[in-house]
Amino acid sequence: MASTQNSIKVSCKYHGATKDAISYIVLAPPKKLFSFQISENCIKELELIAKIYLNEKLEKDYKLEEFL
Repeated sequence: MASTQNSIKVSCKYHGATKDAISYIVLAPPKKLFSFQISENCIKELELIAKIYLNEKLEKDYKLEEFL
């Protein structure tokens, strides 16, 4: 019998600035990683996206505060 892995697909709307921030985080050199500013709404969106990503990849429901 073949093993199947269940995966939950998550879709959410977010601001263009949040998308830009994700691109910057992924592509920026480490020395410049924290040299940008975004709105409080974008910060909250990034927190949610990070939590969803970590929970999916680590297969456990972590609280974001555990990483800070």
